[in-house]
Amino acid sequence: MKNAQERQGKPERIQHTHTANKPIERLSDKDLAELMGTNRDTYIRRRGAVRKR
Repeated sequence: MKNAQERQGKPERIQHTHTANKPIERLSDKDLAELMGTNRDTYIRRRGAVRKR
């Protein structure tokens, strides 16, 4: 009886399950490499000018 009275003043906890229902996104190796920036051009500053390396 005491537990029911204590619960009346406190809001119930809400369980968030929205992340469990998300579909898992699978990325290919090419997409991962593009996201990490491994195939990008590299630029370097030489004599004040920015040039492609």
